[in-house]
Amino acid sequence: MTTRAEVQTLALALPEATQVTLWNRVDVYKVRLKVFGVCSERDGLSFKATQIAFAVLTDDGPGRPAPGFPKGAGTWVNLPLSEVSREEAADWLATSYRLVAGALTRKARAELGIEP
Repeated sequence: MTTRAEVQTLALALPEATQVTLWNRVDVYKVRLKVFGVCSERDGLSFKATQIAFAVLTDDGPGRPAPGFPKGAGTWVNLPLSEVSREEAADWLATSYRLVAGALTRKARAELGIEP
């Protein structure tokens, strides 16, 4: 099990990651204004995943499609915090960060230290 505070520490450790807290209960993590993670005690952790990870987590695992994201997106997963270890949260946030940052311009990716 991981906590909201641990998710915050992990997310903000990524290059240029920022946080916005909505309604005093939902933490939204962004890189260059693009969301890569959402966390709250009530709703758990939401993150962008690969198609394969999405299928595994939502078909056979404890995940579900993330609420608040377009249904057609098909790659945003939501997991209860009680089902997420600190190591898993770190891996999923880092993967989500790379997927989201991968859509940035080549210059922005280079500034973030992400391979084109």
